Amino acid sequence: MLRPLATRSAIHGRLGRVLYTDYIYLFQLAGLILLVAMVGAIALTLRRRSGVRRQNIAEQNARRREETVAVVTVASRAGLKKPARSKAAIWGDYNGDISRFII
Repeated sequence: MLRPLATRSAIHGRLGRVLYTDYIYLFQLAGLILLVAMVGAIALTLRRRSGVRRQNIAEQNARRREETVAVVTVASRAGLKKPARSKAAIWGDYNGDISRFII
């Protein structure tokens, strides 16, 4: 059975008072350990690794519609015919820059 709201908030108040008075050094030590763990996790994930492709945000934002979208008029019920290109020719054009690579 749940206690009345006033009793629950009194319990929270007493718990906070105990944490911030009797156990303040342990509470701050726990916070410091968590801070060091967060900084360590960020440092481990932000290291430079070879062979990993990264985004170039400035290049992505500088793209224009004409470079990426092709508007094609298709006759009704005719369908779209792709140009004949082999996979080797397609992947031969790919140089690691996905922003300018259109199949």
